[in-house]
This record gives sequence, structure tokens and C-alpha cells, in this order.
Amino acid sequence: MGLIEGYWDGTFRPQERINRLEMAVIISRAMKLEKGTTQQAIADYNQIPGWAKSYVEAVYEHGLLEGAAGNQFVPYGVTTRAESAVIMLRIWNKLH
Repeated sequence: MGLIEGYWDGTFRPQERINRLEMAVIISRAMKLEKGTTQQAIADYNQIPGWAKSYVEAVYEHGLLEGAAGNQFVPYGVTTRAESAVIMLRIWNKLH
């Protein structure tokens, strides 16, 4: 379905934790969100790789993922269970 493509070296790494960047890409692809176009005042925008910026922008624009303290996205921060639960609830509310 193209939701997850693996890493640059061809590995999938199923035992790795999902970081916030990867989560944003998967959510954006799964929900078929239009690619975002604005930086939404993300303080650490320059730390987001170019290939992922539009996906991160999309989840921000649709209110599915918010920044951390100081409006930092923290792209390589580990996704917590609490964050995952909140995002699942936001997706549910958006769909129903």
C-alpha cells in the first residue's frame, strides 16, 4: 500500500521504535492527506528532511499531530504510547 518504505539501505528494521517523523509520514500516507504547504511555525523545521517536510506539514495542517514544548516538532524523538493514543483519537474524530 506504500505506507512504509523502509530505510535508505534497504532494511525494514521492525524492532526499531517509530520516531515522530516516521509516524507523521505513515499517518499522512494512510489518510491520503494532501501534501502540506506551510511550515506552520515549526521551530525546528530545518531539522526535518526535505523528503518528509510536506508530510509533516500535512499532519500539522489537519490537526493530527502537534509540536512539543516551544513548538518543536522533534522529528527524531521517539513516539510514545500516549502520543499514539491521542493521534488515534484525533483520526477517529476526523473520520466520524
